[in-house]
Amino acid sequence: MGTTKRRNRKFGLPPGSLVYTGTKTPGNHTEILKVEYSSKDFNESKSSIQNLKISPEKTNWLIFEGVHDSNALEQLGKLFNIHRLALEDVMNISQRPKMEEFGKMIFLVLPIVTSSDNRYEKYNINLFLTENTVILISEKFETDLWEPLFNRLRDPAKTIRKNGVAYLLFSILDIIVDHYIDLSSEIDDHLFDLRISMTRDDSITFERILEIQNNILYLRKTFNATRETLSGLMKHSVTENSEFKFFLRDSFDHLVQVIESVDFNFMNLDGLINLHFSKLNQKMNEIIKFLTLISTMFIPASFIVGFYGMNFKYMPELNLPYAYPLVVVVIALVISSLFVMFRRKKWM
Repeated sequence: MGTTKRRNRKFGLPPGSLVYTGTKTPGNHTEILKVEYSSKDFNESKSSIQNLKISPEKTNWLIFEGVHDSNALEQLGKLFNIHRLALEDVMNISQRPKMEEFGKMIFLVLPIVTSSDNRYEKYNINLFLTENTVILISEKFETDLWEPLFNRLRDPAKTIRKNGVAYLLFSILDIIVDHYIDLSSEIDDHLFDLRISMTRDDSITFERILEIQNNILYLRKTFNATRETLSGLMKHSVTENSEFKFFLRDSFDHLVQVIESVDFNFMNLDGLINLHFSKLNQKMNEIIKFLTLISTMFIPASFIVGFYGMNFKYMPELNLPYAYPLVVVVIALVISSLFVMFRRKKWM
C-alpha cells in the first residue's frame, strides 16, 4: 500500500505542539528589543530572554524577532505565562488574523503584507497584551515601517508617553492600518497605470491582469479577516471601557475605507478584462477585414482568369496577338480601381 506525502507538518501532533511551518534560512536570528518608557523616562535596549527584566512602574514593549525558534518561544511563554496554543499559532506563518483571550492576556494576530516581484506575501504580527506590557512577536521586524512609532516614543512631549499599554496597542494597530492604506493606494496606482497602458499599448497580457486580480483577492481576504479582529477588539472590555476606544474606532473606519477601495478596484478589474477582450476582438476584426478586402480585390481577377481558362475550342479572343497583355492590364486596372475605392472609403 502506497504512502501519501502530507504537506501539514503538524499532522498527527497534539494541540500546542510548537512546530514552525515556514522555511528556515541561514539569516534567521532571534533577538528581543526591549522598549520601556514613562512620561519622564525612555529606554531602548536589546536583551536575551534569560536576562529580561520588566519594570512594573513603566510601560513595556517587547519586540521578539524570530518565530522559528521554538526553544526561545517556549522560554518566553514560561516567563509571561503564554498559553501553548497561542505559541502554536505564532509559529504557524499561515495563521489567519484573529483575537483570543487567555485569562487576563489578549492575543492578536494581524498581517503585514509585502510586495515582491508584483506578488503580495504576508507575515504575521503577533501581539500579547498584559497589564503593563505589549509583546510583539514576528517573523521579521521592518525598521522603516515602525520608525514613526519609535520617533513618537522618543519624544517626551508626545501623547503616547503619557499613556499606558492600551494607547501603545492602539498605536501599533494604527501603524498596521496605515500600512494597509499605503497598499490600497499602491493598487489604485497600478490599476490607473494599467488602464492607461491598455489604451495606448497592445502588449498588456491577460496574465498581467490576472496577476493583479489575484493580488487584490489576496488583499480582500487579508483585510476582511483583519476587520473581524478589530471589531472583536472594539467590543472587548480593555477598549470598551477605555478612552482610547474612539481612536480604535477611527482606525477601524480607516480599515473599512481600505476594504471598500479594494472591493471597488476588484470590480474595476472586470471592466479592464472586458476592455482587454474588446481590444483582442477589435484586432481580430481588423485582420479579418483586411483579408476580406484583399480577397475582394482579387475576385474579378479570378473571374477573368477562370472565364478564359475554359476549354472551349472556339474562343476568338484567344487568337488575338495582344489578348494576354490586354487581360493583364484589365486585371490590374480592376484591382487598382477597387484599391482606390477602398482607400477613399477609409476601409484600408
